[in-house]
Amino acid sequence: MTGGGILIIHDSGVGDFINMTPLIREIRRTYPTKHITLIIYPRALNLAEVCPYVDEVLPNLRPYNWNNFFEDYVWNVGFAKNLLIRKFDVAYIVPAYSSALFLAYMSGAKERISFKVETGLNLIGAFPMNLLTPLLTFQVPKQLYGIHSADNALGLLDYSLHAPIVKRDLELWYTPFDYTIARQFIQENINSDENFYTIVMGGENDAKKWNPENYAELIKMILHSETNSKFVILGGEKDIEAATRLKNNLNEKILEKNIFDLTNKITFRQSLALMSFCNAYIGNDTGTMHAAAAVKTPVLTPNCFATDLNMTNVSAPKTCCPNGVPSVIVSPKHALPECKQSHDPYFGCRVGKPHCINQIKPRTMFEGFKILKKKINKGDTDPFYFD
Repeated sequence: MTGGGILIIHDSGVGDFINMTPLIREIRRTYPTKHITLIIYPRALNLAEVCPYVDEVLPNLRPYNWNNFFEDYVWNVGFAKNLLIRKFDVAYIVPAYSSALFLAYMSGAKERISFKVETGLNLIGAFPMNLLTPLLTFQVPKQLYGIHSADNALGLLDYSLHAPIVKRDLELWYTPFDYTIARQFIQENINSDENFYTIVMGGENDAKKWNPENYAELIKMILHSETNSKFVILGGEKDIEAATRLKNNLNEKILEKNIFDLTNKITFRQSLALMSFCNAYIGNDTGTMHAAAAVKTPVLTPNCFATDLNMTNVSAPKTCCPNGVPSVIVSPKHALPECKQSHDPYFGCRVGKPHCINQIKPRTMFEGFKILKKKINKGDTDPFYFD
């Protein structure tokens, strides 16, 4: 293929971006000499800006309002002026949101590749997304690929080019300085005979947040069985309150001996580098959880999708589970009445606050912790769903 370069559009969160890192790597392998431009929503910019497989990263600063189709359209018309001059040969769109589909069309890319959106599956505002699929050159049937979002993303390349996928592992990038900060912390605070776990209580979706008081009880249970364990609390400015609540439920001896609170004290990339040294990630289902999987750290996570709901292969616990590492996903046994009657098919819980998830007891999470330790010892990387 001659002519312009390759455009990759990613219009979603950090976890979704991490799950498409195998696709970015395989696109570079497939087009070794092409100029690759990545358009990304700012939440994942901190990771994308150190990606070794792209030549150019353009942050898409559009107003974050998926329910206003006209606003998205006006923004994309203006943004597309930056893209037309680049004369792209191919655009890959992950995921297939309306704004991203239109932006790919207006970029002037000769071929536009994304998943086909079936009739009635999605509405952005009042605009049926299935009407946008004619904007694509290749409309990839999502059901042809694995249920995990990383495999689905790779399917775009496989379906359009029938190109062999050499490596499917997630990947994460940070600078030598990020790694040095993490390594220095480990050398100064963690002994070789100590277990070291992260605690992450943040996330964009409040329905997926397990209460900090529950994490405090879980820490006590782990310390009762493993007195040589240490925990580091990770998060940003928005997570300071949760970290304070957790610490308020621990005694001074545990706080002094076993807890490190790095909330809002190191950068996101430095936090990810630090996780690569941990025995396990213990925390909410958020982008940081997928980052843990990318650095091969086992995962224990609570999930708001109750087991008595109709979970399908397109539900989040299946499509966005930790990829390629030992993991245990703990769910409530029963949805609360509001969600039992009319649940979200993707997240399960339909209430925009900690709701169904806080039915999970710390004792249940501790049982999940013990299962995770066994999976780690066996090298078992199949996700385990536990209630």
